[in-house]
Amino acid sequence: MSMSAPTSPSTNHDAEEWRDHAFFTNAIAVGGDDPVPSLIYADWLEELGNSEAAELIRLQVEFEGLERQTPHRDAIEERVGLLTAHQAQVWQSRLGAQASCVEVKRFVRGLPRAARIRADRIDPATLEWLMAVAPIDAFELVHLDEPSAERLAAWPLLGRIRDLTVVDSQRDRDSWALGRLLSSPHLSHLRGLCCSFGRLWPSLGLSLSNLPHLRRLILSTDPAGGVGSVGDTGLIRLIEEGHLKSIEHLAIRHEQIGPRGAQSLAASPTVAGLRSLDLSHNHLGDRGLQELGGSVHLSGLTELIVRDNGIGDDGVSHLANSSHLYNLERLDLAINLVGDIGLRDLAYSQVVRRLKVVDLRRNGITAAIRPMFRRRAEGNTWRDLELGSNRIGPVGAQTLADWPVVANLKRIGLDHNPLGRQACDAIRSLSDGSPSIPGGFEGGPKVGSSVLARLILGGRTANLDELDLRHCGFDDHEAAALINDQTRRIALGEPSPHARQVRLEGNPFSDSLRARLRDLFGPGLRV
Repeated sequence: MSMSAPTSPSTNHDAEEWRDHAFFTNAIAVGGDDPVPSLIYADWLEELGNSEAAELIRLQVEFEGLERQTPHRDAIEERVGLLTAHQAQVWQSRLGAQASCVEVKRFVRGLPRAARIRADRIDPATLEWLMAVAPIDAFELVHLDEPSAERLAAWPLLGRIRDLTVVDSQRDRDSWALGRLLSSPHLSHLRGLCCSFGRLWPSLGLSLSNLPHLRRLILSTDPAGGVGSVGDTGLIRLIEEGHLKSIEHLAIRHEQIGPRGAQSLAASPTVAGLRSLDLSHNHLGDRGLQELGGSVHLSGLTELIVRDNGIGDDGVSHLANSSHLYNLERLDLAINLVGDIGLRDLAYSQVVRRLKVVDLRRNGITAAIRPMFRRRAEGNTWRDLELGSNRIGPVGAQTLADWPVVANLKRIGLDHNPLGRQACDAIRSLSDGSPSIPGGFEGGPKVGSSVLARLILGGRTANLDELDLRHCGFDDHEAAALINDQTRRIALGEPSPHARQVRLEGNPFSDSLRARLRDLFGPGLRV
């Protein structure tokens, strides 16, 4: 591959104009985080009559500096989404016949920064043109074979790539093509690598030693494509060969990592540089989480993601008492077996006290035992708590509304929990009259009918930035109760604080009550 004057592969655009585009692209790439080159480029585009592309650049630059609570942020985000979708189509049209082999992605300040490429069919001239007129620094390669790996490995412009994803769904294909690509001297400055390839060994291990600047490593198997090829043995090999010494962000998903792999990871000094660890969709169980929580070498972790690992209260309670994971700021335990005890122990932990984001969606939490959640949580720093798709009923919702921990939160997600009357009735019908209905549904319709107003207008949830109550089975009866309560407060001049943004989409309200709710609460209530 050799560089020539950039010419659009689908048109006879003047090469001089594309040289001008390439000049600005280079200035933007060299400028890094400085938005000035992008804004100058926007002015130039507008002079050429391309006002839409100019608008997208300016809006994305503006959006970068907005706080989440900025009033017009949502409107800008929506406009950016529309412009990005159209500009992506414009870029694809420029690719002509090669559009099926290249997809531009991840628009930043109006320009694509990533490209998904069919490696075995891409035309070198098209790829060179794209790299010249867009500050592409990330590739996602599919259908990589040995001939295409040879071509790409010898290409000097590969040196611009900082993030590389290689995906191959053919589980029986060996990894020699991957190894040939990663051995390219032009990839020596690669910082992020994501591999979902057939058999990773031995080429992956040999290639990682050629990537001294690698900081982010993701190994993931498509669950539809077969069994993971890493496993405990592969993880231990990565550790023993020293490939994790410089890694700061490690993710190994769907790869059959169990307690043995977790134990080896926890015991190795080579992982001391890790700041983020994602072992989702593996087989850690409580024992594996205990191994991680007991590791002195993982004390630098600020993010731990262990979704779908069969983890229950024992594992979470052990983690809550870990004297090593005191720097954790984000903990993701979604799709596990955690119950009320795990939630309580984590919230009242005296050592894991820097947590800001806790994700416990799709677990077994009910919050129905009120005494468990009455005590004040001194030093609790949580800001975002996700409890969607649990087993929280009306009683549990009222318990959470009064929970002192909620007073510190900025956001709580309770979506897809059976909080409303309609959901409670469905649960009761499924329970066949059993006296041991889960989640605190025994309170009857009167309890359910007050939950919506209680969550929005009363309790500690009224001071949130966002309250997510989507798909909770609230009906017109509960909407009317909320409207009456708010109307009464307004008439009496009483304060009626409520979350800045309340999400009620997916609840079966009538159109007339939806309109009344919007009129009463304004744009902050999405219904």
